[in-house]
Amino acid sequence: MKLESLRIKRFKSLYDVSLDFSRFRVLTGPNGSGKSNLVDAIGFLGEVYRFGTEYAVGRSGGIDSIAFRATRRTTIGVQFLVKASLSLSEVPRFTGRRNGPQDSDYEFRIEHSFTIKPASGKSTSDYALTEESFTVFLDSGDTLLKILQISTEAHADTRIYMVESHEVNPAIREICKNALGFFWRERERGSQEELFSVPGMQSGSGLDDIAVPIPVFREFRRRMSFIQAYRLNPAACRNPGALTPNASLESDGGNLPAVVARTALRQKEVWLKVMSGMRHIMSNLENISTEPSPDSGGLVLKFHETGSGRPWSAREVSDGTIQALALLLALHDRRGPIVLIEEPENAVHPWVLRRFLEECRQVEDRQVVLTTHSPILLKLLRPEEVVLLWRAGGRSHIKPLIKALPDSKDLYYEKGFDVFDLYDSGLIPQTLPGSDVEG
Repeated sequence: MKLESLRIKRFKSLYDVSLDFSRFRVLTGPNGSGKSNLVDAIGFLGEVYRFGTEYAVGRSGGIDSIAFRATRRTTIGVQFLVKASLSLSEVPRFTGRRNGPQDSDYEFRIEHSFTIKPASGKSTSDYALTEESFTVFLDSGDTLLKILQISTEAHADTRIYMVESHEVNPAIREICKNALGFFWRERERGSQEELFSVPGMQSGSGLDDIAVPIPVFREFRRRMSFIQAYRLNPAACRNPGALTPNASLESDGGNLPAVVARTALRQKEVWLKVMSGMRHIMSNLENISTEPSPDSGGLVLKFHETGSGRPWSAREVSDGTIQALALLLALHDRRGPIVLIEEPENAVHPWVLRRFLEECRQVEDRQVVLTTHSPILLKLLRPEEVVLLWRAGGRSHIKPLIKALPDSKDLYYEKGFDVFDLYDSGLIPQTLPGSDVEG
């Protein structure tokens, strides 16, 4: 799955920002520009898909903690619009089937939007999901056909649009049948009214439960649920972990031993990439293993080096080594469409950082987003990889470097300026201290 773009409205300082995703993006800006708010927004979105809106809002401290406001309680909604694409082979009902000549020409384009806003009353944590919409298009390369749209609003009936069978050819009809599952079968049975009794389709309830009978929605939500925004902390990376079938790295790097064990056991190709990267950091590294902790009962890490009498524990290796391991595992986890890491340069040697950036550029099956204010990291980047954030009028703004400074590519590739030189030159009004430029 590919995340195409994300529009965020009225989340903290992000009053209305849009981010188009390429394979690799690095966000930079002065302190207070909104980098952390953007990380929070994407992390919040992942929790919405993973645990539901109520959990995500509650864990963030309530609607007033995430909504844009000036001096009093906000009355307008926080809104997300996600655009993504899924190939046919990524939807389980198509996996393993023998593709016809036409199958490789199609992919699903998905748009999912939702708005949450404070509910009436005095409680600062009370909120309502006021509207939500899920739309699926079938893209053949030449045409974009809307095959499904479901939308719901508070205190209103859920509305459903589905393409009619007679409007499409047999090949597309078969794709719709597999992608829409229950909904399509009910349409074929001529009982469209039953669609409105699907569990979870009560007025204003949102679309969480509707994902279950729609394979393309279910797979989209599953992949989006693995979105994680990382602020890695070496101390958390050293803590014991508990191995589970779907062990994941926590936002601060916690549960790292469990992720090592899972990856080495179930994703051998990924583990080989991680170990290759780690051997550039520890030249004599033979292996990284896990074993039960004699104290906590959880798993702990062991680093095995050539010529060492015993393996090193996680507490004996440097902050940079343990954080590099977490960075590589976060980067190469294939389950999510995007990995977002805040300030990866912390505790990492510049040479290791250079190697990590090369790994980021080579990832092909998902997007990588980093945030930084490090001159060292900026010097290693290319202009087309950088997106600027700044704040004006209390609102965060966002723009690619090559649009903020149209000559940036010429200055970089022809004149020899590095990205930090461009950023620090004063040529970009938005980066100047005290600037209040909005565009």
